[in-house]
Amino acid sequence: MYNQILEALGQDAKSQVRSETSEFDVDTQSVKRGLIESAFDKVTGREKAIQEEAAKKYTKDLKETKVGEELLELRDTPGITSKSTKQGLRRQLRKVKEQDAVIGSILGTGEYKGTRADLQAMDIPSLTELAGKTRRSAVKTADAENPVTQRAIANAEAEKLRIAGREKESDRRYYEDRINARETKLMELDLKKQGQRNEMAMFDKRLAADARANKRERMMALMSGLANLGGAFAI
Repeated sequence: MYNQILEALGQDAKSQVRSETSEFDVDTQSVKRGLIESAFDKVTGREKAIQEEAAKKYTKDLKETKVGEELLELRDTPGITSKSTKQGLRRQLRKVKEQDAVIGSILGTGEYKGTRADLQAMDIPSLTELAGKTRRSAVKTADAENPVTQRAIANAEAEKLRIAGREKESDRRYYEDRINARETKLMELDLKKQGQRNEMAMFDKRLAADARANKRERMMALMSGLANLGGAFAI
């Protein structure tokens, strides 16, 4: 009955908020009232109801702004409350549009199996990373279904194998050449050492022959000397 009387007199919370000219303060979550109104609010016990009604009206007015309406179109629960500001809503709208652009890219690949709501709950860096993964996955899927691409991949793999084979053959010849060169060098060293041994043997033979010749000459000289000496005694 008391509230009905206040409403009939235009003194209820809703009526007071509709006629209030002061702006709602987001920081204090209240609307500034005059001294007389504040006193009357306390007397009538409508102080809390007026502030709650002011918060509701502020939130409703925010939702009806252009930015608020755009957010409500893009998100079912954009989180517009009495603590929101117009500047904050504009930042939120830019973020939502940026998110939706990346989400559209992800869903467009046909590789994502989750829901749009799941994507909307992700931040921009995570969405960007996921977009890259789904694009790469879509390319692989498309390549796997494209015969021209598959032939190109097969040709590229075959060419890689041919190149690897040529490189392997080249390496084999390289190592064989090194082994042959080493064996040739060892043979040359063996031949050189054999030649040196042969030269030493021939030198030793010459020394031995010279020694025998010298011995024979000395014997002949000695015998000749003895013969001459014998002839002298005979005379």
